[in-house]
Amino acid sequence: MNTITANDLKVALRALGYEPHKDHIKKIINEVDKDSMSNTLVQDEFIQIMQNKLFEQENEEEIGIAFPLFTEGKSDVITIDDLKRIASELGENLSEEVFEEMIREADVLDHDGAISKEEFFRIMKRENAY
Repeated sequence: MNTITANDLKVALRALGYEPHKDHIKKIINEVDKDSMSNTLVQDEFIQIMQNKLFEQENEEEIGIAFPLFTEGKSDVITIDDLKRIASELGENLSEEVFEEMIREADVLDHDGAISKEEFFRIMKRENAY
């Protein structure tokens, strides 16, 4: 049976444009190769990892496309007014407190009262909303 080493996985991920760290590679292998202590992957495990990485990359692109829809392409941040506009367009009638909580929940990096693109990515990934 063919096996794939940590180094092989690192090379494959680099070919996809990722720059994985040694500890991250070990973590990926340990998550997938739970049955074995070999620290290698069989072909099916390798395919699983690569499909997950490709899926992750596609989702990041979709999140990147979604961000300007919130801002109407006019800003680098999502404001409370942007959230209100989106809610109105969707026919949602939410209280001011709900919008403020949305901003507080997402505005974790710079605490500027708005949602930056990086904060948007974080919240979308965390909530598996993509």
